[in-house]
Amino acid sequence: MATTIQVRVLGPVVVEVDGQRIDLAGKLERGVVSALVLGLGHVVSVDHLVASLWGEDPPATAHAIVQSVVSRLRAKVTDDFIQADDHGYRLEVAADGVDAVRFERLLDTAMRSLDTDPPRAGDLARQALDLWRGDAFGQLGEEPPFSLEARRLSELRDVAIEVRVEADLSTGDPRRAIPRLENLVEAHPYNERLWYLLAWSLASNGRRTEALRVCRGLRTVLAEVGLEAGQDITAIEDEILAGRLIPETGRSPV
Repeated sequence: MATTIQVRVLGPVVVEVDGQRIDLAGKLERGVVSALVLGLGHVVSVDHLVASLWGEDPPATAHAIVQSVVSRLRAKVTDDFIQADDHGYRLEVAADGVDAVRFERLLDTAMRSLDTDPPRAGDLARQALDLWRGDAFGQLGEEPPFSLEARRLSELRDVAIEVRVEADLSTGDPRRAIPRLENLVEAHPYNERLWYLLAWSLASNGRRTEALRVCRGLRTVLAEVGLEAGQDITAIEDEILAGRLIPETGRSPV
């Protein structure tokens, strides 16, 4: 039976072999795996691995250390987990064996399904979000060269949250989404779309005063960091004040 290898970077970096977690010893092993994930499908040069691990001030023995780390990883996982090729190394893991790749594929399908099949979009977004275990790359996500990719994945996570909520709003009573949206707004205070969806849900259930309070709350939060609310919030405020967004005529924001 073929060995199944899973690499998880949507949280602290983890490698699993046939469902069993492999102990990655320290930052160097996690860093090599992470750098190879970023270069998935390509050969990553030893020089690039050195720069990923030590930046501009590597030790004199950096190349030898990388080779030693790769050897330890092969011994822990499988001999062909990392392949040597053309002055570098290549991660031999199927694309679906990396959780970040699965996450993006699920999210892409969910986004394309949102208009035509909201229940499926919501289920796919839930599956995508269930892959997350914390901040992308764990503590490595705070350091170059992983910080940029960690931030990109985090932004896509926010998109997945929005897709799930919008799918719920398209298929059910907005009242059920209000508690979740309140929690999401608290957890993601700069995600303007979540604030908008919360205001819409409240207003469409006759809670106009609370909806307007949500709009003001967003403006306050953004003002604290020197930002202004976008046109969507202004538009929904105008509709609420004009009495056009009421329970009888409320329309889906999706």
